[in-house]
Amino acid sequence: FNDVNFEDAGGGWNARMAELNTMRATGYDIRKRLVDILAFDLMDNHFHMGLIPLVEDGISLFLHKLQMSHSKWLNPRIDRSGGLFERSFKAKHVNTSAYADFLPIYIHGNGWDRFGVPWREGEIENWEEALLLLDQHQWSSHNVAMRRPQDLPVVEESYLHDAYVSVEDYLNHLRQWGTRYQDQLREVEDFMAS
Repeated sequence: FNDVNFEDAGGGWNARMAELNTMRATGYDIRKRLVDILAFDLMDNHFHMGLIPLVEDGISLFLHKLQMSHSKWLNPRIDRSGGLFERSFKAKHVNTSAYADFLPIYIHGNGWDRFGVPWREGEIENWEEALLLLDQHQWSSHNVAMRRPQDLPVVEESYLHDAYVSVEDYLNHLRQWGTRYQDQLREVEDFMAS
C-alpha cells in the first residue's frame, strides 16, 4: 500500500508479496513510497503510526489504501460491507525534536495497554516482564528498535536507529517513560489528544 503505483485491483496481492520478499532478500526497494513509516503498533481495535510523507498528501493516500484494502479483505470473511473504521484518522504534526524522540516510545508503549501494564502512570514494577510482552508482540516496530530483522520491510529503520543509537539507549528511553516520567507523559498525551 505504501507505493504511489500500487492499486489493489484484487489480483495483484501475490505479485506484491513476491516483490516485497525479493526486496527483503536483496535490499533493493522498487516502490515509489508515499510515506516513511517510522514506528507502528497494531492494536486490537485501532493502530498507531509515526509517518513522514514523501509525496504530496502521502499520509492520506497511504492510510486510504491501507484501510480500503483491509476492509476489502475482512468484509467478506465476516459477512459485512462498508468501511471498518468509524471516522477518519487523527493526525498530529510533529513539530519539535523532543516530540519526535518520544513518539516511538509512545507508539510502542501502547502495546502494554492490552495487558494492563501501568506505563502511562510511570508505575511499571516488573521491567523484565513488561519488556517480554513488547518482545512477543509481532505487530509493532518495537522489534525494529531492538535491531531485530523485519518479516517484511515496512519500517524505514534509519529513523529508529538514529533516534536511539543502541538497543540500550532505546531500552533506557522505554524504561524512563514506563517508570519515572508520568507527569511529562500526561502532558504529551494531553497535547496529542487535543
